[in-house]
Amino acid sequence: MNYLPSEIKNIPSDGIQNLQAETIAGGIELVGYDENQIRIEIYASKRLVVNLFKKESVNSYDIGHELVSITRQGDNLRVAATNNGFWKWDWLSFFRVSLRIFVPRNINAVITTNVGDISLNNLNGRQMLRTTIGDVRIANSSGEIQGKAAAGNIKIGNCDIKADLSSSGGNILIHNSKGEINCSTSGGNFKMENFSGKLYTKTSGGNIKANNISGEFKTYTFGGNIRLANMKGNIGASTKGGNINIQAVSINEYLWIETSGGNIKAQLPLNQGMQIEADGGSVSAPYIQGFQGINRSGFLSGSVNGGGASVKLKSFGGNVKIYAPKAEPYIEETEFKKKQPTWADRLSVEKAPDVSSQVTPVQNATQNPEPARRYYKDRTEGFRVNFRGIINRLNSRFLFYTLLYTIFFIYGLNSILYFSLELLNPTSLEAEQNKAVFLANLTTGVSCFISLTIFILFIERFLIKNWSKYTILIVLTYGVIMLTRLIQKAFYLLENDGGRYWTHYWKIMSVKYTDGWLVNQGTLYLFIPMIAVCVFFYNWQRSKDLDRKISEQEYQLLNLEKLKTKAQLNALEARINPHFLYNSLNSITGLIHDNPDKAEEMTIQLSKLFRATTGRSDQSFHTIAEELDIVKSYLSIEQMRFGDRLNYAINIEAGLESIKIPRFLLQPVVENAIKHGISKITEHGIIDVKISKEDNLIAFQIHDNGPAFKEDLSGGYGLKSISDKLRLIYGNEAGVQIQNNDFKAIIIRVPVETADKTHIEV
Repeated sequence: MNYLPSEIKNIPSDGIQNLQAETIAGGIELVGYDENQIRIEIYASKRLVVNLFKKESVNSYDIGHELVSITRQGDNLRVAATNNGFWKWDWLSFFRVSLRIFVPRNINAVITTNVGDISLNNLNGRQMLRTTIGDVRIANSSGEIQGKAAAGNIKIGNCDIKADLSSSGGNILIHNSKGEINCSTSGGNFKMENFSGKLYTKTSGGNIKANNISGEFKTYTFGGNIRLANMKGNIGASTKGGNINIQAVSINEYLWIETSGGNIKAQLPLNQGMQIEADGGSVSAPYIQGFQGINRSGFLSGSVNGGGASVKLKSFGGNVKIYAPKAEPYIEETEFKKKQPTWADRLSVEKAPDVSSQVTPVQNATQNPEPARRYYKDRTEGFRVNFRGIINRLNSRFLFYTLLYTIFFIYGLNSILYFSLELLNPTSLEAEQNKAVFLANLTTGVSCFISLTIFILFIERFLIKNWSKYTILIVLTYGVIMLTRLIQKAFYLLENDGGRYWTHYWKIMSVKYTDGWLVNQGTLYLFIPMIAVCVFFYNWQRSKDLDRKISEQEYQLLNLEKLKTKAQLNALEARINPHFLYNSLNSITGLIHDNPDKAEEMTIQLSKLFRATTGRSDQSFHTIAEELDIVKSYLSIEQMRFGDRLNYAINIEAGLESIKIPRFLLQPVVENAIKHGISKITEHGIIDVKISKEDNLIAFQIHDNGPAFKEDLSGGYGLKSISDKLRLIYGNEAGVQIQNNDFKAIIIRVPVETADKTHIEV
């Protein structure tokens, strides 16, 4: 939007938290700034009928009504272009309405357009974006972003965001950012540089380039190449058919690299401890100091410097080459420096001019403003520049393969059509010869099918080396073709068929030699089937390897997620156990001088409780009955402390005792009930625990008759740990409810779990 706006509207921003902006044809740019109003710049234009490469700015006077509709409801503001998509009297004018909106930085927005770009700059809130034809640009922003560019590129620069973005075919560029980003494209390329955090990328055929990534990085491409430089942290990369070059500076927990049909070149930090496994057609590695394990031609497995991070390099059909640090800088960082994107760095946060004296309330937004100066922009030169850019971006290899494919595809279809029509025309001079060609193709195709089926079902699994597989397949195909021709010859002699097409058939299928050289078309009918079965078998091998690779990768990722969840659960319990211990020890300390016998009894009960809870610390689940034993032990200890001030009751619906739940699910809540409830009253304290089944959920209700919860209740660490634990295990299927009316209670609901959830430990 590098020309003057058609109109400007200003809305007071007091109380507005959510913005909805919509256009059909036109871009939307959202800019965060520090003013107490929302400034809406409207850019409306049409194309000149006499010259479609020029456009003319228009305003509401020209079209007879408002360019945008602005409505406010509560804390929501909606800005929508009206009469968008075409010019009222001339459909060739390509009428467009674009918006640039200056808003408070922390506003939440939903932005949609059918034809146009979406830009975000200097924002902190939650944003949802969608454009059908256009690019998405995000710069200098933080917060949460979800969006899709159905047919455009995505650019992210200078951001700290949690984002989930996708494109149906565009390229994705990420640089100088951090956070947690999940991006996918159906056919575009990825370029990423200077990122820290969690980065997950996927493309269905493009190449992936990354430089200076730290944190957790997972990437996948179907057929493209992957080049990774200066990588730190946890890394997973997979491609179906491409090569992978990686330079890993440091590895935290894992580095998994897999390709089907391509080669792997990996520069690894061999001075750190790791458990390494490399598998491929051939595996080459330098001398690795401190290596213990197996190292042979096609396989390497063992530990380096006593073990540590898990490193797996697998190539199904390709080679694996391992380099020591700085041994071979096959990925030069200068390549990224030469092409380093600077669009986000150059993007300035434009401050809107002082328009405080022109603030227009929403209810008066429909009044006709003074028309802005019209601006005529010549687009011819820009069109030429863009056209030249398209020519420069064309890939020579892509053009060559496309040309070959179209030529052979059209040739094959036309040949099939020609011979089909000739076969239906028995009066043709070449009818007998066409029959012979048809019979020869049919015979060869059936023979290839038989040989492939026999080889894949009964022979392939007994062979190890690839060269032996292809050799035996070729010999088998040749034998089946010869056997088929022999059977045809026998039928021909028995029937004594004098059809002339047999003469043409044997002429086509026979192979003649002259001075050691093949001289007729029979050669093609012999060698082309050999090539065809080898190509088919190669693709079948790739498909089988890819299925196996996907299964292995899913298994590895599943194990990784289980290990991660287990570690987080252990960390939560490690924080809960000391929390409970400190409170119990404080209670014992208070009784030592006043009632030594009760302090001794409490100490014995505490030792029994910890012996029961720490004896199975490797498990994350136990039964409800076991959890209630912990709760009863804890309440018994606290009852010694409070005496008559504390009474408790535990009621459980029959048949629920053996259901498994996460460990320490109820004890922290009961502890909070005593700490923040019972301890605040002087007598008749009651703790009531009820467990019942509600459809497919188990409900745990913990009630105390202490003071009501505070309005800003955060639950302390006990409730937070429960919420974190439920989120890790169940996602959105479980939850914690705080009931603060006449009947005060904490209610926890979890699903009745199956064995897969109750065995997180691996």
